[in-house]
Amino acid sequence: MKKGNRITWVALYMLMWATSNFLPEAFIDPPVFNIAHRGASGHAPEHTLPAYQQAVEMQTDYIEIDLQQTTDGSFVAFHDEELSRTTSGQGKLKDITIDDLKALDAGSWFNQLYPEKSNQDYKDLQVPLLEEIIQCLHPDVSFYIEIKETKEGAMDQLLALLNKYELIESNRVVLQSFDEDILKKMHELEPAIPLVQLIHQDRLSSIDYQQVYEYAIGAGVAHSLLNQQRVKQIRQAGLLVYAYTVNKEEDMKRLMEWGVKGLFTDYPDRLEHVKKSLDKP
Repeated sequence: MKKGNRITWVALYMLMWATSNFLPEAFIDPPVFNIAHRGASGHAPEHTLPAYQQAVEMQTDYIEIDLQQTTDGSFVAFHDEELSRTTSGQGKLKDITIDDLKALDAGSWFNQLYPEKSNQDYKDLQVPLLEEIIQCLHPDVSFYIEIKETKEGAMDQLLALLNKYELIESNRVVLQSFDEDILKKMHELEPAIPLVQLIHQDRLSSIDYQQVYEYAIGAGVAHSLLNQQRVKQIRQAGLLVYAYTVNKEEDMKRLMEWGVKGLFTDYPDRLEHVKKSLDKP
């Protein structure tokens, strides 16, 4: 499928949700969304520009970004609370300034951990600002942003950035979080943004999906916690189902058969291959 067709499907669905927040049974589902988990993180250091650029080349539908703030309030793409796993630094990300963070090596760890995939260009990579990622990638790229711990006023600051690059207007952004309050706050500020409620294992049996439907378009669940009945239960509440992190082809195929609408993967090229194989008559 050509990229233009992908964008049309994404825009069509998001427009329907923004205007009605209701998916009729008769609606023809869009293709399963290929969501590059921290970029093409199976091929390049997670949350770095090379990982995002490779994901775009692999025709992913969304670039997934874990969004955190430095101590001076800069939005950066970073997953862990601690710096040590994916940078040359120590301590917590929330306690470091953007200048000090930029001085760290965020790529050499990948070469050391995966020597068969090592690349000298990964040495001394920087942790990117959210704005740097948006500026660096093609203007048609869509973003799937997970909001983690934030500071007071962060939602207004994030909205200003998304509006600056017309990501909301062009239907090129989805926001997700485990924090229900963050999502509800964002829904109040800008109801046109599609939101996805991430669900921890201990809440799967008790969460009220009808309540989630009041502010979100979908639920995000670890793929190992999903079965066909649970997917059906979530979809019957009017929500789409997003599964993370899916790297085996057999898991991809099974989840697609169950009606999962988005798969987070470290290998977007692998998921693209699976989708094409299933499209063949």
